[in-house]
Amino acid sequence: DLDIPSGGLKRLYHHVEVLNQVGLPAFILHVKSGFKIADMPDVPIKYLDTQQALSPGDIVVIPETFPDFMQRLVGKPLRKFVIALSWAFIYSPMPWRTDWRNFEIERVLTVTDYVEDFVTWSMGLPVHQLAFSINPQKYYYDPSVKKPQICVFGRKAPCIGPLRNLLGARDPAYINDISWKV
Repeated sequence: DLDIPSGGLKRLYHHVEVLNQVGLPAFILHVKSGFKIADMPDVPIKYLDTQQALSPGDIVVIPETFPDFMQRLVGKPLRKFVIALSWAFIYSPMPWRTDWRNFEIERVLTVTDYVEDFVTWSMGLPVHQLAFSINPQKYYYDPSVKKPQICVFGRKAPCIGPLRNLLGARDPAYINDISWKV
């Protein structure tokens, strides 16, 4: 239950929206009754603190940064998957010498080859890579309308300096001809 802007949460809500649109019943699971995140797709939501939240055999997909939540589900008759959008957050919140196998995680969903390889190498768990489509009505390149730019989330701003330095060293046009938005 994090009420902060997050691309990962938006992605999870979108997945639930798409699953329901194609006839697969899915829902977002929050911990406390009544919790809702603003500006997310309108999807079914269940709450862990209610009796009817989960049924035996349900598949629970847990973000990679929630080992405490994974621990709460150990021993429950559920199928447990992890969605790992970034390799960088996999081990930092976990106790020392622990990985997802300790939490009865059955499989991992990723979005990149790099994360897939990292999980396979470090834990030996089965991994499935999700394909994300891009809306060509919204994201397209027309040089007469759209100029090259790089946009960065504010919380990622500390990474801009080294990235600009790297790109500028490779080719000054990457810095001079591209608009940088933070």
